[in-house]
Amino acid sequence: MNANSDVSTCANPTCGEKFQRLGEGELFVFPISDPKVWGLPPQVKQKVIWLCDGCCSQYYVRIDRRHHSAQLVRKPATRRVA
Repeated sequence: MNANSDVSTCANPTCGEKFQRLGEGELFVFPISDPKVWGLPPQVKQKVIWLCDGCCSQYYVRIDRRHHSAQLVRKPATRRVA
């Protein structure tokens, strides 16, 4: 996942779903202290990443602050208990 990705599309590079309205999918908001290293304008104080409905059920996003990147992480499989 590219650190410069924005919320206009799903952060999953294999998806490409377009963001259309709040309430669909999941927004991940991370405070940042140095927007320049993230490739963001100086006034921006947070990195916002969106996953669509389909992808947020399978993945979550974490931030690697050392390398200034966002990572897509697969959620662990849940086992159904009968």
